[in-house]
Amino acid sequence: MRHQNFIDRDKLYGLLDNNVPTESELNDILNKARKLKGLSLEDVAKLLCVETEADIQKILDAAHYCKEEIYGKRLVLFAPIYTGNACVNNCV
Repeated sequence: MRHQNFIDRDKLYGLLDNNVPTESELNDILNKARKLKGLSLEDVAKLLCVETEADIQKILDAAHYCKEEIYGKRLVLFAPIYTGNACVNNCV
């Protein structure tokens, strides 16, 4: 049985090399996120390359907005139940 990854790890790492977004690109990605329709792997890779405190704060503000829109002012917890004898987490 082959495990299907949700995120293509090799593709993501390939996208991370020198992929710092311009201010315009960052704003476009965060505006897309605020529409609550999801982000592409390329969008996420650019967000992971942000370096300045101001840009990181923009990401945190957008994440807070999305969380409030989806969940409101409640705390959501979940506990996954794992069954089976095969682990796919690739822990070190």
